[in-house]
Amino acid sequence: MFLEKVMMVNKIITDLGCGLRYLFITLYGKQTLLELKFPSFRFPIYIRNKTSDVPTFNACILDEGYNFNLGFEPETVVDLGSNIGLSAVYFATRYPTAKIICVEPEQDNYDLLVKNTKHLQM
Repeated sequence: MFLEKVMMVNKIITDLGCGLRYLFITLYGKQTLLELKFPSFRFPIYIRNKTSDVPTFNACILDEGYNFNLGFEPETVVDLGSNIGLSAVYFATRYPTAKIICVEPEQDNYDLLVKNTKHLQM
């Protein structure tokens, strides 16, 4: 049963283009910056393993936590507490004509927010 679950997780992660490297570095490796590439995003996403970046990435990107119908295309999205910019990347991809405004007070998160969003036209 355990092996089947590992194989299922491996398939899901491999399908996303990350492979088992993401899983094992996240769980067992030293803290490092991971570069993740996905077909739905034109540029890589950077997260730090062994931090809250991992569950935030899972909730925002993998589980599409912001995937709901607004009933309109927003002109502006204000992301207060932007963390490392995962929601900004998601919103910029989903609403390509919207202006995205990010606010993040914590310096390490802000630095990664800049790295994750530098390629976006926000």
